[in-house]
Amino acid sequence: MKKLSLLLVSCLLMLASQAHAGFVTFTDRGDFETFAGNTAVDDLLGVSNGLFDGFTRDEFSYTGSHFGCVDGVTQCGDNSAMGFDYPGYVWMYETGMFEFNTAISAFGLDLGVRNNVSVTFALNGLPITLSRGESSFFGFSSDDGSVFSQITISGVSSGDLFDNVTYSSEPVIQASSPSILALFGLAFVSMLMMKKRR
Repeated sequence: MKKLSLLLVSCLLMLASQAHAGFVTFTDRGDFETFAGNTAVDDLLGVSNGLFDGFTRDEFSYTGSHFGCVDGVTQCGDNSAMGFDYPGYVWMYETGMFEFNTAISAFGLDLGVRNNVSVTFALNGLPITLSRGESSFFGFSSDDGSVFSQITISGVSSGDLFDNVTYSSEPVIQASSPSILALFGLAFVSMLMMKKRR
């Protein structure tokens, strides 16, 4: 029994030490901000009006062919039903990249689909699908303390929108399920061993 218990404990500890949860995705801004901790939001006020290949903000730069929607509905149409109001959001034409000056642990933004029937966006490969006229917050956060400084947004075609770039540099570490299971297993084995001694 003692050898079996030691073997079980060893297996559980190996499982826990190899656990790597990675990233958690969010479609609710409030849940994302709660999980990520101290977040900053750039509402893109002051973004350049018209066609551009990128822009630079205080904390990050963005590259890709896009249009700054600043001057009103004659420019990018009325997208207020999706939550995109003037002045200051971006109409995308192609894949783009955000590059932060310092490493961050969480990133998200508001996305909208104006022209296309359906679009599957991906932030660093993590997908969300929206249909014409839909918008949603979409974000992701590391849950193991890892950080990153580049985010690629892909799956983009003309008429897709983004605004309210949200990010956090506060590392987030969540206990992964295998680690919790290992602790419960260890407690269970300990209780069995104590019962066996009596």
